[in-house]
Amino acid sequence: MEYQEITNHPAESSTKQLSLDMVFLCKSCNTVLGDSHSFCGTHDRLQVIIFPRVTDNVIVETGLLLFMDGDMNGCAYYLLLCKNCKTSLGFSLYTASRAFACLRGLFCLEKEKLICYILKSTKICPGSHLNIKQLPLTGHIMKLKKELVNLHVQIELLSSQLEESEKAREKSSEPLPSSWEKNATLEAVK
Repeated sequence: MEYQEITNHPAESSTKQLSLDMVFLCKSCNTVLGDSHSFCGTHDRLQVIIFPRVTDNVIVETGLLLFMDGDMNGCAYYLLLCKNCKTSLGFSLYTASRAFACLRGLFCLEKEKLICYILKSTKICPGSHLNIKQLPLTGHIMKLKKELVNLHVQIELLSSQLEESEKAREKSSEPLPSSWEKNATLEAVK
């Protein structure tokens, strides 16, 4: 996946576009919690990184809790803990107001509780310094549309070739006219 990396360090305030393969780790014990292939977004106001799935190293507590203040006031959630060090990592919403309904059932890991190891670069970045935005999909969608049209054309071509082949096979397996059979029988007798 392609991502845009923006770091919050003044010395590194450049914005660069690159393909990132990242592993998200617990800040306390370096246990692997997720990776960039299961990443689906961030929420700037809540300061969380959102995943549809995480590793087995994330424990989902069974008891429901309730946010009592702030933007999430009244939302019910399950607490997420690191399996190794039992550090609280974030939450998974069970019920939410309309503003946060899109986060229901997803794993929201707090940026400040994570570190991020960027593969093939040996860089480690604190989660709080990481602001990952997915790049606009417009270009990718146009490319996929073109590929889809090309595939459709190929399927249509193969389908018509198959029909022609079936018609030719049916013609070759048709019984011979009766006059041909009589001639063939007479020649066989001779």
